[in-house]
Amino acid sequence: MQIKALLLSAIIVIACQSCTKEKLNDHDTIVGSWNIKKIIGLNGLGNSATLDFATGQYTFKADGSFEYLDGIGILYKGNWSMYETPDQSYTDTDGNFVSDPAETVLKLDAAANNSVSPPQKKSADLTGFTIIDANNFTAYQSSNAGFTFVCSFVRLK
Repeated sequence: MQIKALLLSAIIVIACQSCTKEKLNDHDTIVGSWNIKKIIGLNGLGNSATLDFATGQYTFKADGSFEYLDGIGILYKGNWSMYETPDQSYTDTDGNFVSDPAETVLKLDAAANNSVSPPQKKSADLTGFTIIDANNFTAYQSSNAGFTFVCSFVRLK
């Protein structure tokens, strides 16, 4: 009788484990092709034309390679990666808590795949990377002029 109960328990555990799906991590979720559907300047400031990566099509591949076809048809090829920044929250000398939580950063580096010499290069760290759902994510991007923008991406079908 004890063996039957043990065997039944083992079958239930195995059955339950086989039904659970592994949650995709951010790296797996972003693989595919995307467009930016909206760029909003924080505090209404800045011109998104100053961003290294703005309008165009983004393709993230599982091997870490990356292609960006900009709005005027120039193809850039390079690499992408993700990393976590540490939580740097602290209490200042006046006893006030200053929040600076950990965040996911999407790093993009690419060079134009054309005959321009030297090759045009683009690089950006998109901070605050957040998956909304399987077809949408957001991230912050700072321009060379020092303005910050919220970029909303949508997966291409």
